[in-house]
Amino acid sequence: MNFFVDQFLQYLQVERGYSSHTIVAYSNDLNRFVQYCEENGFTKIPHDNPANSWPDAHNIRQFLYFLADFHLSKRSIARNIATVKSFHKFLVRKKILQADPTRLLQAPKYSKSLPSALSEDRMQTLFEDLLKVKSDATYMDYLVAAILEVLYSTGMRIAELCSLQKEQAQASQLRIIGKRQKERIVFLGKSSQEAIKNYLSVRQSNHTALFVSERGIILSPRSVRYWIHKWIMLRSNMEKIHPHQFRHSFATHLLNKGCSLRAVQEMLGHASLSTTQIYIHLSRKKLQDVYHQYHPHH
Repeated sequence: MNFFVDQFLQYLQVERGYSSHTIVAYSNDLNRFVQYCEENGFTKIPHDNPANSWPDAHNIRQFLYFLADFHLSKRSIARNIATVKSFHKFLVRKKILQADPTRLLQAPKYSKSLPSALSEDRMQTLFEDLLKVKSDATYMDYLVAAILEVLYSTGMRIAELCSLQKEQAQASQLRIIGKRQKERIVFLGKSSQEAIKNYLSVRQSNHTALFVSERGIILSPRSVRYWIHKWIMLRSNMEKIHPHQFRHSFATHLLNKGCSLRAVQEMLGHASLSTTQIYIHLSRKKLQDVYHQYHPHH
């Protein structure tokens, strides 16, 4: 079975353009499915004729009980099921299987948590804290200021920020490649352009990447989280902030100001509008305020 799993993962990487992080997640999910199949006697599935030896719909429904033994959350189980269903659709499409035994398999329902966004007041306080340290600013201060300004100005993902090149810093518009190799344009406001300019003025490295450590090492998503957390501990009175909150805040604040959902979708790089719609829930209080302010019979 691992033979078919490898084919599927290669398809996701080469043809669908999934990121290495996503490939690892799919691989982990399918490893559990392979383990279940091996423990239940599906160990000798021939490459040339797998149909007669493949788990049927009943066997695959039992996979749900197998996942429960891992003490996974409903959300994680739902993701595992989605991965297995996607895997089987691939096998049918490639005519490796004639029918999809996961067609009627349903994942457990779970409540989707709303993304955490900073209020506009808290965001303003954070950037005021950035300005306060200019007199004794260190490399870390300039680096973190530029990172936070770019994250909030563009709404880009952390991995996208880490992939930015120094030559891109000269423009007010950035062409970036997001998930599944989806290309989009994001915009740098005046504050973010100024923060990048200040950061580059103290940077000594000749590395082609835009964001690097003081020793010239390109930043990874993990190191971005480290530097932001360290800066907040040393320089701000705010509680711990996750970098992805700037993406959520970017979307929420634009919607609060009247930006269309479709435009926010394009700027975030979401493939589906339904993914962007979750931010409407965060803007509902703002919509209520507008209603009470302007509707004559509120």
